[in-house]
Order: sequence, then structure tokens, then C-alpha cells
Amino acid sequence: MPEDGKVYKSVGPVLIKTDLVEAKQNVAKRMDYISEEIKRIDNQIEIIKKKQDEHKIVLQKLQQQLAGGIK
Repeated sequence: MPEDGKVYKSVGPVLIKTDLVEAKQNVAKRMDYISEEIKRIDNQIEIIKKKQDEHKIVLQKLQQQLAGGIK
């Protein structure tokens, strides 16, 4: 965007002219925040997958014990 480009920000139902540098900083901050949130969620997903695998192993052992006891 050219340095003399006009940038507006939405405040309620009104568009307010804002500084280009400020707008770029706001966008950069939002992108950083979104990236951090994605990393946090990815970590949570990995933890849940590990727990799921642990539960799967326990379930398989219980099923084997049950199948052995029925015979």
C-alpha cells in the first residue's frame, strides 16, 4: 500500500480515518495473536491425541482380559 494511501477503521457504524503505520501495527499484532492461538490449540490437540492413545491401549487390554475370561 502506498504511504499516502487512506486507511479507515470501523468503529461501530462509522469509518474513522487512521494512520497507515498504526493500521500495520494492529494487523501485525493480530497476526501474532492468531499464530500463538494456533500453536496453543495444536499443543492441546497433541495432548488429547496422546491421552486417546493411552486409553486405547487400556481398552484393548481390558477387552483381551474379558475375552480370556469368557472362554
